[in-house]
Amino acid sequence: IHERTLREYQIESKLPSAIESGEIKIHFQPVVDSGKGQIVGFEALARWQDDELGQLPPAEFVRIATASGHIGALTLMVLRLACDAFRPYLQLPSSPYVAVNVSVSDLYGECFPDTLMSILEEEGIPPQRLVLEVTEDMLLGDTATVTAALARLRDNGVRIAIDDFGTGYSSMSYLSSHMVNIIKIDQSFVRRIVTKESDQKIVRAIVSMAADLELSVITEGVETEAQLQFLYRHDCAMAQGFLLSRPLPVGQLQAWLAQDGDQ
Repeated sequence: IHERTLREYQIESKLPSAIESGEIKIHFQPVVDSGKGQIVGFEALARWQDDELGQLPPAEFVRIATASGHIGALTLMVLRLACDAFRPYLQLPSSPYVAVNVSVSDLYGECFPDTLMSILEEEGIPPQRLVLEVTEDMLLGDTATVTAALARLRDNGVRIAIDDFGTGYSSMSYLSSHMVNIIKIDQSFVRRIVTKESDQKIVRAIVSMAADLELSVITEGVETEAQLQFLYRHDCAMAQGFLLSRPLPVGQLQAWLAQDGDQ
């Protein structure tokens, strides 16, 4: 307990300077349309290599950032870095998007939609090319505040994705009230999709529901060709995962695109 508490204290104390100094970097993980053979998007993921603590798991420092009140600054930093790194890819023929994860604390912030739109304008990123990823559980708190924030963002052209769909307790009203554009099926359903009939049924049901509601579907955690082919046969061509690409440092992304042959 003492070691864990000490580590959390160290991370919390280092967070502000890491955010301010740019010690926290972003990697891009491509999202691929396997049917068209195109890159449809890039998810921006925070990575932190500390001289003393080493490589810190994102789930750990994001949790501590949330608990300590630093999550807002972290989100805005990732958003700016992602927009800056994404700008060279605006002209790709496939018109990809860039996705950034946001927290419930961000959505509760009264100024967040205006701040986000200002950053997009400063960075030269059209709102239609940004996707904000939220988790299901984030949609269950102060629904009035979250609904108002999502509505303002949607009205300005920003798209909303529910991340890790199927693992939380999302309100179906968000899916039916045009607050959400994209559903990302959690990797836990993809892991055994080739062999486990119940997971196959769940994925087919989600894809069918999404089609009826005119929502896009992306599957996470695709690691084998068999998984990718099963998803493609069941009308779920958009995917991300280690089979397609691991999260890449921004400096390596152009080389990966050239090797992949999709521009």
